[in-house]
Amino acid sequence: MKVMNLLPADKVDWRLGWQLAGLNAVVAGFSGVSFLLVLYGLSAVNHWRLAADGGARPWPFPYPILFLLYGVMFMGAWWWFGRRLTVTGRDRVAVVLVGISPLLALSLLGYVSALGLVVAYQFGWTVMPIAAVFVWGGLATLILLTGVMCGGVVFYGR
Repeated sequence: MKVMNLLPADKVDWRLGWQLAGLNAVVAGFSGVSFLLVLYGLSAVNHWRLAADGGARPWPFPYPILFLLYGVMFMGAWWWFGRRLTVTGRDRVAVVLVGISPLLALSLLGYVSALGLVVAYQFGWTVMPIAAVFVWGGLATLILLTGVMCGGVVFYGR
């Protein structure tokens, strides 16, 4: 099946796809900013507690709680968008493909960056440890899975 037959430029309402991409950007931006604010706030509290009482144990960073809240927030936003989407069939597929394309491109960029780190390491560049390849690859895979989940929830969320 040709992609041009699936996405005819004169029949697809591209605005809906870009709205989905914008929704993903807003939710991802909120997640990033709130993650950094929690990290900064917890670091400040731990620094203050350590300065007040040298024997105080630092509070751990709440990764599971934050990621659970982000997952619920993403799934809720996608479900809401999919429920209010009025198009069906090929138009719905086109909206999903346009909406998740920035996530897929970002994932591809992460894989290319990880490959670049491997090549740089092979040529003796030791500024970045090889463990960073696994971090970049893991983040790229997480973004890829996010894009696939977004497409599935929006496509089937009627």
